[in-house]
Amino acid sequence: MSHSTEPLIACNICAGTAFQPGPLKRLSNTGRLPCCVACGSLERHRIARRVFDLLPDALVANRKVLQFSRDDSIDPSRVAQLRVSEYGSSDSLDIQAIAAGDGSYDWVVSHHVVNFVPDDAKALSEMLRVAGPNGAVLLTVGGTTDSFDTRVFDEPTGPHAAYKIYGSDFVERIWKYAPKASVLEIVATDPCTATLDVIYVYSERTQLLAEIGRAMAPHNLYARLNQPGNRPDSANGGATNGTTTQPAQPAPTTTRMAAKSTAGHQLDSEAWRPLISELGEWRKLGHRPRFWLRDDDATRAHERLQALWQVCDDNQVTLACAAIPDTSLESLAHWAAGRRSLVMLQHGFNHVNRAKNADSSEFPDSRELEDAMRDVQRGQDRMRSLFKAQQLPVFVPPWGRISAKVTAELGSLGFIGVSGTLLRQAPRENGIAVVNTHVLIPRKTEDGWAFDAETAVSRLVTVLLAIRARGESDLREPIGINTHHATVGTPELEALVSLIRLTRDAGADWPHPADIFEGA
Repeated sequence: MSHSTEPLIACNICAGTAFQPGPLKRLSNTGRLPCCVACGSLERHRIARRVFDLLPDALVANRKVLQFSRDDSIDPSRVAQLRVSEYGSSDSLDIQAIAAGDGSYDWVVSHHVVNFVPDDAKALSEMLRVAGPNGAVLLTVGGTTDSFDTRVFDEPTGPHAAYKIYGSDFVERIWKYAPKASVLEIVATDPCTATLDVIYVYSERTQLLAEIGRAMAPHNLYARLNQPGNRPDSANGGATNGTTTQPAQPAPTTTRMAAKSTAGHQLDSEAWRPLISELGEWRKLGHRPRFWLRDDDATRAHERLQALWQVCDDNQVTLACAAIPDTSLESLAHWAAGRRSLVMLQHGFNHVNRAKNADSSEFPDSRELEDAMRDVQRGQDRMRSLFKAQQLPVFVPPWGRISAKVTAELGSLGFIGVSGTLLRQAPRENGIAVVNTHVLIPRKTEDGWAFDAETAVSRLVTVLLAIRARGESDLREPIGINTHHATVGTPELEALVSLIRLTRDAGADWPHPADIFEGA
């Protein structure tokens, strides 16, 4: 996949046109140079500045701002006071115990700061305390579109020495430490590199966040307001509590309508509106997004797997079922035999975590390559023996993580693809296709499995925005829905029916998994 390294437009902070690699000589994830030479801004700073510039004067004029770490994401000419706390300076503030009174500032801002402190719980709650009941906290943490789950380390880890690598569960993490706050997620792109990130704004004043969301809507920035009283229940295969979060966009002039599907359940059209709107943007580009469904952790014939497959078969979608080879698969093989709308994928070997750090993986870098490939081959032999022609030679690493040295050997064993999680770096690696999944239904939380349609729709919109922002470099990346059948109940099955039918009506395709991997 080739990219131009030149910026798309001049820097929206300083109008500079010269760009260079970022920290550790990195490029942006769209392959462009990320760092403005003139002002030193990176993608997150320009995204935040784009959002800040769209805020009405009434929300920022005569306001006091406390910013952690020096950058130009805030235009000081628009606020009454801007104090910058720079780590290591003589007047640096500890974000975990801020030396300021309750409500001392109207806005508290930080970009990629809480990742690097040992106690993010204190940092998230302290920033809200200092902002007070009428103020707001605006921050970015990076990575929330790259991982489902937050990873926590006892010691600074990785090239940037972070204590946390946040996932798409970051809203729940804010709620955990600031339980009275509402949270606005703003999905936006850097105008210079087309890199997508999520800005989080949280406050006890819900109306303030709604006003911010309305300011974003006319500018094609997707904003979603999450209110603490509307959290989904955390339960195995769980349903929601009935009232769910709403996109922070202007309310339609018509009343909320429900469209009855042929499956007999009620579809709240308002919940799906952001997705239908985004698919409309794809139509304007002349492109049809491609969706597919992968179910993980299959070991035996299971009534919930049967129900999931039935939904797929009824709606002409082929289910890709990832089975763990080193288990008693005989009943699963008997159930699968001759069943249309079903292909079988290899889900690791025994789904045992062999990583020596917090990143669970059956095939980590630390594992001897010969030992790893022996298990891959044993699993492949068993899959071929049991599932025969129904086996699609695609390797699904448990937890979505796999050593690059293992991936490099998969093609030599006859695999045509590998399937992990979230946005891929390239359509093909080491000669095989990379086709990932992006949205979990239901999703994993600290308390178990939870589901609400609005969260699933929001994640899908974010993925579609991220792929569309990359343009022709990889606009054909398939969008994967990931299930674990043992956690899938009636609400999830109904949502899948809605998703399949509504996306098709909006111009999207659900091709056969074999076609997806062959055409990657």
